[in-house]
Amino acid sequence: MSFILFSLLTVIKKVPKLTSEIFYLISFSVLVLFNFFVNQQSQIDDITKIFGGIVIFTASFYLCRGEYTVKKNERIKLIFIALLPFFIFVIDTIFGYKESENAMSIFSNSNNYIFFSICCIWLMMLYDFSRKLVLSFTALSLAVTSTLGAFLALNIAAVFYFRKKIFSPQFFIFFSIAASVGIILIIYSDLYLFERIRGTANVFYTLISDYNINEFADIGFGDAMAMSGSNDGSDVSFLFRIKIWTESLTYFLNQNIIIMLFGLGFGATPEINSFGLVAHNDYLTWLIEFGFFGFTLIVYGIWKGFLKLKDTIFIIPYLAILIYFFTENLFYNFFAIAIFSFCLALTLQKIKNENFTD
Repeated sequence: MSFILFSLLTVIKKVPKLTSEIFYLISFSVLVLFNFFVNQQSQIDDITKIFGGIVIFTASFYLCRGEYTVKKNERIKLIFIALLPFFIFVIDTIFGYKESENAMSIFSNSNNYIFFSICCIWLMMLYDFSRKLVLSFTALSLAVTSTLGAFLALNIAAVFYFRKKIFSPQFFIFFSIAASVGIILIIYSDLYLFERIRGTANVFYTLISDYNINEFADIGFGDAMAMSGSNDGSDVSFLFRIKIWTESLTYFLNQNIIIMLFGLGFGATPEINSFGLVAHNDYLTWLIEFGFFGFTLIVYGIWKGFLKLKDTIFIIPYLAILIYFFTENLFYNFFAIAIFSFCLALTLQKIKNENFTD
C-alpha cells in the first residue's frame, strides 16, 4: 500500500502543473482513503486494488505523452497476450485441468475473460490492427465465453458509434442484413450463446405475463429454471441479479444520511443481501460502498471520458465496458481494472496528441 501511494506521488510530482485530471485523481484518492479509515467494512486488499488502477492510469496518461510509433514486435506481443488465455482454455478443455467447473482459462469465470478480451480489442484498435483481425478476435472471444451481456454490450456500443451513418443507404442495407441474420441465429441456432438468449427471453416473458414485480422476490430458483427450460441456470441469472439489486438498494436507502453520503465501505455488499453475493452491478456497488459522494465522483469521471471518446471508434470498447458494468462485478478485479485504466489513459493521450476523430 505504501509503495502504491509513493508511486502515485512520484507520478504527480512529474506533472508541471495541477491539471483538472490530477485534481480529479487527488479528489478521488482522498475520498477512497477517507472511506477506508471511516468504514470498518473496508478491507486493505480492496483499497489496494482501487489505488492500483489510479496509479496505472496516472502513470500511463502523464508518462506516455508525445507521439508514439507502434513497432511490429509490439503487435506480435499483443497478439500473444490476447490469445494466450484462449490457448490455455483449449488445453484445459482437452486435458481437464480446470480448477472448477466455472473456471475459464486463467480467469475465475467467463465474465472476467470477456472483459480482458474487450480490453485487448481496445488495444488492437490503438495499435492500428486491421479491422478484419479485430472482428475475428471479437467473434472468437464471444464464441469461447458465450457471455450474453458482453454480446449485447458490444452490439449496443457499435450501433452508437454508427448512429450518424445508420440511416444512410449503404449502412441501412448492411444493418438490415446483419439484423436479419441475427434474428435467424437467435431463433434457430444451437450455439450456446443463442440458446441463452432464447432461454432468457422465455423467463422474461413468463415473468411479465404471470407475475407482478412485487412477487419477484418469492420466485425460487427451480421455478425460474422451469421457465427457461435450461439445465445449468445460466438463463435465470438476470432474475437473481434483480433480487440482489432490490435487497441491497433497499437496505442502503434505509441507512442514516452519513452512510448514504459516504457509503458502507468496500466489500460491504455481500453482507447486506440474503444471497451473500456481490451486486453484479458495479454502479450499484459504487453507490452502496462509496456513498453518493463517491458514486457521483466516479460517474463524473466516466462521463468525461465518454464525452472525449464519443466521436471516435474507441467508444465501442469503452461504452461496451461501461454497459457491462451494469450486470457484472469487475471493479474489484485488479487485473481487469489495471488493463482498463491503461487503455483509457493511452486513448485519451492519443486523442490529445493527434486531435483524433473518426
